[in-house]
This record gives sequence, structure tokens and C-alpha cells, in this order.
Amino acid sequence: MNDPILSSWLEQQALEAAELDRESDVVSISPVGPAPYQRYVVEYNCTGLVKTERGVEEANRFAVGIYFPSDYWHRVRPAEVVTLLWPVNLWHSNAKFPHICVGRLFPGTGLVDLTTQIYTIITYNNVSIREDDALQPEVSAWARRNMHRFPLENRPLRRRKISLRVTDAPERMGTARRDDNSGGEMRGDNESRTHEKENREAD
Repeated sequence: MNDPILSSWLEQQALEAAELDRESDVVSISPVGPAPYQRYVVEYNCTGLVKTERGVEEANRFAVGIYFPSDYWHRVRPAEVVTLLWPVNLWHSNAKFPHICVGRLFPGTGLVDLTTQIYTIITYNNVSIREDDALQPEVSAWARRNMHRFPLENRPLRRRKISLRVTDAPERMGTARRDDNSGGEMRGDNESRTHEKENREAD
């Protein structure tokens, strides 16, 4: 590749993709071809919908191809950048095999951003309910009648990091105390109370 700026940007995308792949239970990102990678396959383990002969059903495996052409920094052709690989019967107003409309796409939009946008579409966090703004107008009409079902899930792409801080347990109060009249000897509660009772009786 003769474009050093694009090469550097692609290398950064690969690093960010590898990081997200490590930190996610939702997506798996695999580069394709020689480095610097211009093609990726992104697999999603999440809840989406498909249309079968039985009707609209839930599914949990989806795959999308992402391609960064050599002129990606200058112009964007969305149908070239994002391709639905499977399932071919994805049920969403923004998708019709092999196309997925991720909305307005700007030159230089990164891989992680694209991955996130596609996730919001699959899980119905993002859905067009206008027939004149849909790849599958019939899905828009269906979605308006089923808004109570959405989103299908909203897990974050990255696992939440849990920070645990372990501290010493505080010493149990009153289990033992110093007897100031015995040269520093420690005694338990029962012994102390018995001694105090004897002193009161003696008085």
C-alpha cells in the first residue's frame, strides 16, 4: 500500500479491533488477508430476529463483513464498506441481504464505531419505523406494532471491569482490652465483668 496515512490508520484499526475482541462476550473480530488489514469479519453473539416460514423468530448468531477501500479517507460507498454475510433472512428495516444501512457514514469512520452501529441495528436499539426510510418497508410496519419488544438486548460490547479492593477486617471490638492496673495484661470481656462485679460487692 502506497498511502502511509491510510496504512497507519489501518494498523490502528487492527489494534483497536484486537482489544475489543479480547474484552467482549458479544463480538468476535477476525482480520482477513495481509496486513495492514482492509477486510474483517465481525461475528455477533447477541439477540436479533430472522424471518422464517414459521414467522419472525429470535436468532443469536450474525456475521458482517467490513471492508476499507483504498480511497476510504476521501469518499464512502456504504454498500461497499458493510456487507451482511449471514443470516440471509435477517429481519430488520435497515437490512436486506446483502446490505445493511448503518445510517450516514463518514470517511474515516473506524472499525469499532461500525461494529457498534451494526450491533445496535441487530438488537433493535436502532430501527427505522418509516417505510420510506427502510430497506424492508414491511419490517417498519411490523416494528411499529411491536415497539414494546425493543431493544432485544442492550449488553455493552465490552465486559464491565470490576475493581475489587481487599482490606483487613477490623478487629472485633470488645473481645479483649487492656487492664491498666495489671501491667499491660490483656483479658476478655467475661473476666473483666466478673472482676468489676467483685469490686462493687467489696465496696
